[in-house]
Amino acid sequence: MDAEAKYSPWFQALVVAPPVICGRALLPYSIGHELILSELGNVYVRGGGDNRYDLLMALQICSRTVTAFRDWRAAGLPGWRGYCWRWRRADLATAESSFRAYLDNYNRLPALVSKGNVRKLDASPYWHMARILCEHYGATLADVWDTPKPVAICAVDCRAESQGTASEACDEEEAVLQLVQRAQALIDAGDNEGAQRLFAQAEIAARGMRGAQ
Repeated sequence: MDAEAKYSPWFQALVVAPPVICGRALLPYSIGHELILSELGNVYVRGGGDNRYDLLMALQICSRTVTAFRDWRAAGLPGWRGYCWRWRRADLATAESSFRAYLDNYNRLPALVSKGNVRKLDASPYWHMARILCEHYGATLADVWDTPKPVAICAVDCRAESQGTASEACDEEEAVLQLVQRAQALIDAGDNEGAQRLFAQAEIAARGMRGAQ
């Protein structure tokens, strides 16, 4: 999927899907991929023009986990010569363009905004909910997004209630979650316009919460 301005980076990070390029099904671009490419001086992360060797090697790297790449490299890069031979005369312009789009999609990051002399993120309230589930319930980011909505809401609400009024941050988190709940209820009732207004209020409240931290 191409990075489009109408989608926030918070949405992009959650749903972007990797492509298949030159027969390699790429994995979601990871910090491990970027570390390897950077250490190898690959032009696609270090800057520079098109490079057939770097493109084909990047496809091999980004279609493997770090562990799988380590094992592949330790085994002497089996199949590497055959892969290069297969694509030796191909016009890789489309592949190169697709790989750059893949990198762009996975490098669309939330912007920092100025809060006085401090720069903060305008974090999505959904990501705040995910943070609470991970920090306080042992969920992982790999699983938290598939948690049933009522389970997630109940878990987060119980955590907020258990904190009482012990901290201002807790009250603010609860206010954001209540706005999200009300917005979801409006969506269920078919009032998308009203829901969007509440989501906007939740975003503003979340920004204020981040600015106070």
